[in-house]
Amino acid sequence: MPPSYTLHKSFLSRHSTFFREVLVTPNENGPIVVTDTEPTVFGLFASFIYNGCCSNIEDHVAVKARDPSLLSLRAWLFTMRISATDFANYIVQHLQKKASERHSASH
Repeated sequence: MPPSYTLHKSFLSRHSTFFREVLVTPNENGPIVVTDTEPTVFGLFASFIYNGCCSNIEDHVAVKARDPSLLSLRAWLFTMRISATDFANYIVQHLQKKASERHSASH
């Protein structure tokens, strides 16, 4: 059974146009089931909306992906589906930082 998250509507609405639109639908008091993403990616999003960062992204990357950019890319694609601009920008900055570190290490 996939993990379940209990998140504040205000945080979801503030950080995602998709959730903002879903949550204003009358009678939308039950759970919102997100089936088109992996739990690790949604967990990163949940961490971001509460903390403004994903300090544990490297832990997820090390465990879940051989290529550190792969999980970040999947997270970025998820941001496009849920219209989460701030999280998308955070992921891009993370990828740029990692690319810069790899470039510096190779020279």
